[in-house]
Amino acid sequence: MSSKKPIIILIFLVLFLIILFGFLLPCYSKLRSNQKKIGDLSSEVEKLSMLVEQTDKLKDEKMLKKIDELFSALPKEKDIPVLLSQFNSLASSNGLILGSVGFYEISPKNKRKKEKEKLSDSKFLNIIAINLEVSGSYGSFKNFLRSLEENIRAMNIKSISFHSDKDMGDIFDFKLVIDAYYKP
Repeated sequence: MSSKKPIIILIFLVLFLIILFGFLLPCYSKLRSNQKKIGDLSSEVEKLSMLVEQTDKLKDEKMLKKIDELFSALPKEKDIPVLLSQFNSLASSNGLILGSVGFYEISPKNKRKKEKEKLSDSKFLNIIAINLEVSGSYGSFKNFLRSLEENIRAMNIKSISFHSDKDMGDIFDFKLVIDAYYKP
């Protein structure tokens, strides 16, 4: 029996080495390569999550910018000095002379009458009416109207009238009635 023990031990040792080199080492090397792939993929996931986070920040910044634009289009109060400054700047930059400017608030009773006439006026906005007189050429006036349209402040031109003296040539006096909106 003693001669069979070293042979059995040798057979187990050979089987162990065959199993070790035949099955376990390839599995171990495959496991190591998979761990490396997992590490690479997790770093890619981190990079992508950072990009998503930066994209979300940019979207939030753009959204805040748009909200700021909306708030500046509808200020919290009448802001008459800013309106006067805007009209003066727009008139002079378009070659017109600013004449008289009159501001008056539309009362809630009159506002309801206007809303029945025109559905575009909102119940949730206050309106300040502006009577504006400018003088200049017709082309300058068209540019002024374009500038008013592109202005950030929410307003509607309700009426336009004009007249010209024969002595003045192609210089006209324009009268506008404008509704500017603000939050209550």
